[in-house]
Amino acid sequence: LWIQPKIDGVAVTLVYEHGELKQVISRGDGIQGQDWTHHARRIAAIPAHLPWQETLVLQGELYLRLQGHVQAQAGSVNARSKVAGMLARNELPAQEAARIGLFVWDWPAGPASMNERMVGLSALGFDDSAQYSQPLEGFTQAQGWREHWYRNPLPFATDGVIIRQGQRPAAQRWQAKAPYWIAAWKYPFSQALAEVRK
Repeated sequence: LWIQPKIDGVAVTLVYEHGELKQVISRGDGIQGQDWTHHARRIAAIPAHLPWQETLVLQGELYLRLQGHVQAQAGSVNARSKVAGMLARNELPAQEAARIGLFVWDWPAGPASMNERMVGLSALGFDDSAQYSQPLEGFTQAQGWREHWYRNPLPFATDGVIIRQGQRPAAQRWQAKAPYWIAAWKYPFSQALAEVRK
C-alpha cells in the first residue's frame, strides 16, 4: 500500500504524443469533461515537452499553489473552486496561470509497481509525485502520515489522504468511476458553534 495527500484540486487527464502535449481534459462528470488544452499551454507546471516518444497518458490534479498552507488551521480556502473558475474563463492571464500547480498521481500504462512509476515520473520531471507518495506498512503509519499532512505546511490544500494499492489493473481495464484499488480517508469536517438569536 501507498499513501498520498488527497489534493483539493481539479482532476485532469494529460495526453502526450511523441513527447508533445496534445490534450488536457478535465474529468468532468466521469464520462465527459472539458478540453483545457488551450489554457494548459499557459500553465508552467504542465510541461509542453517530455522526453518520451510513445503515447503517454497521465492522471493528475491541477491545484492552487499555496505557500505554507496548514490544512488544520486554514481549511480548503476554496482552492478547488478557484482553479476551476480560472479554467472556466475564455482567457487565462499569465499571473493566474502561474498560481496553478500540477500533481500527477498516476500513470495508467506506466510500470506495474508504484515504486517504478514514481521513479519514472520523477525522471519525467514530476517530482511532487515521488515526494508526496509514501509506502505504507500498516494502519499506524497511515494514521501518522494523515496527521502529518493535516497539521504541517504543504504547497496545496488537501481534504484527506488517498490510500492505494501499489499494483493496479492495466490501463485497458480502467473505467470512468471510482477505482477499487484506491480509498479516500477524509479529514474531519470543520465545526463551528453558532447561536441563533432571531
